[in-house]
Amino acid sequence: MNKKMIFIPLAILLLTYTPEAIYAAGNPSPPILDDKGANQTSEQVKRLQRQIEQLESALAPRTPLEAVETWAKGVMTRNGALQYAMMDPKLKEASRTDLEQNGWVTGVSSPWIEGFQIVKETLLDDGEREYEVHFPGMTSTGPAGVTAVKAVVKRYDDHWYLSAIADQQLDEKSAPAKQMSPALHYTDVKFGYSLTFPQGWDGKYGVDKGQNSAAFYMRTADGGKVFLFLLEVYTEEEWAEYQKAKETDWGNYRQSATLAKEIAKQDGYVYTYIPASGNALLDGVHQQEAADLEQMKAGIPAALASFQAGKVKPIAYSDKQLGFSLELPRTWEGMYEVRQDEKNRVSFYYKPGTEEPGWLFSISTMSKAEWDRTKDEVGPKKLIEQVGDTCYIYTYSLDIPYSDGNHPRETVGYALAYKDIQKVISSFQSIKG
Repeated sequence: MNKKMIFIPLAILLLTYTPEAIYAAGNPSPPILDDKGANQTSEQVKRLQRQIEQLESALAPRTPLEAVETWAKGVMTRNGALQYAMMDPKLKEASRTDLEQNGWVTGVSSPWIEGFQIVKETLLDDGEREYEVHFPGMTSTGPAGVTAVKAVVKRYDDHWYLSAIADQQLDEKSAPAKQMSPALHYTDVKFGYSLTFPQGWDGKYGVDKGQNSAAFYMRTADGGKVFLFLLEVYTEEEWAEYQKAKETDWGNYRQSATLAKEIAKQDGYVYTYIPASGNALLDGVHQQEAADLEQMKAGIPAALASFQAGKVKPIAYSDKQLGFSLELPRTWEGMYEVRQDEKNRVSFYYKPGTEEPGWLFSISTMSKAEWDRTKDEVGPKKLIEQVGDTCYIYTYSLDIPYSDGNHPRETVGYALAYKDIQKVISSFQSIKG
């Protein structure tokens, strides 16, 4: 198979970075400036560069799935700048010239990209993720084939960026469409589930992705969104805790947990949904859209009946220096960080957005003699495994951070992650050097 680097559909979000190109966007010939004018133009360029840097910082993806989804949206909308913002430095360097020459617009007006579908996620040996994304093409006369793209996503500190992109054209036999618009088949790569929507939903629905949820909505003519239903995934431990929340103040933390209904359970995860109540368009002004909404709501049971729970891949963590690996719950994605506190110890923290991360547990190594000498000292610590003369020990917090009453979301989020610690420790595997 002959693969090549590609830059499919994208629209102008930003201008180019060079002073000449910034000026040329509104002027057909180069400017003639005196010293004062040159200085003013230079300051304008610097301000624009700072603005661009701030925009890219705001878009910085915190999970690999967020990176590939945002890039795919740039592909679908022909937005070269958005696609560029999701690339790592090397891929940016290789792509920039082509993007600048094309005015940061990629692809062609016909065939256009109708949507995208992430069909496969592969965890590579070095911790990178490879995603296969299908982009169905469309013309005024009908479908125009499917382009399959493989995008590799690499971690840089707390963010993920695309490091390689390659594509191929699928033939009719290998394309997954099979007499149905690919846009009607939804797959959640992160949690491994899929469902199919009624044909009447084609082009009318959208989805907003949350940390562990997908909110489906109807698109309105004025660009608005009307909620249809929510799919949310919990670990079994989280789900059990949320059921208790119905009778406590925790219920105020996330009402969806107290309203959600279970639709499937598999591999330690619980899949739930919440349908919309009422019709927000029954105002006498949006009569046709109100009827469309009722028709789409009537199709929700059929969509849920098509629900298929797939295999949820845990987050693989490997520490080559200390010689061990762990499997973290997929619900932790984007919500944890790891710090090497000492040469022989790493610590895992719950990371709730802008708040200070809260310590969950640590894993350290020590000799058998040291463990025998210190194991009865005060403090929560347990032996995980002994490999030769090396003992792997884990310690854990006895304090609950964010418990001042002003951070209910963080308190509950931390408590739920804390309940997963035993499962994480049970996945411990020593790595032979």
